[in-house]
Order: sequence, then C-alpha cells, then structure tokens
Amino acid sequence: MSSHPEGDVYVAPRTPMERALCSMWIELTANDDIGVTDRFLDVGGHSLLASKVVARVKESYGVRIPLRWCIQQPTVSDLSELIQKAQIQ
Repeated sequence: MSSHPEGDVYVAPRTPMERALCSMWIELTANDDIGVTDRFLDVGGHSLLASKVVARVKESYGVRIPLRWCIQQPTVSDLSELIQKAQIQ
C-alpha cells in the first residue's frame, strides 16, 4: 500500500541530507515508500518515533529541533530545511 495521498506522486530525495532523512524514516517506520513530500504522520510516524527522529537529528547534525516538528515541518523536505536553517544560526 502506498503512503502517498491520492494524486500525489513519489518525489525522490534530491540532496544527501534528504537521502539520509528518508533512510531514517524508512528504518523507523518500516515503510519503504517514503519520498521527500510525504508527511511524517501519513507514513506511519507517531510521537514516539518523532522523539527518535529528534534524537537522531541531534546526534547526526548537531541540531536540537523541537518535538512539535512533526506537526509543523511534517515532510522530509521541510525537516531538511529546518535543519539547514538551524545549522546556519
């Protein structure tokens, strides 16, 4: 079963960070059909998994992101942008 909402298409990762984040989500959700525009909650994400993503992002990128990211920046693309902006500051 596809995790993409009806009418949406798979968008492959375009950057190394997007590839790493997609891999992370695939590993945590056991859903191998994750593109950069898929929403975290739609692909099997939930609050416990969101906390694991937050911890891995801190470990991998040295960026502390709030747990509410899964509501505010729910896609890999959005999360990648959030991380990049935090790294610049």
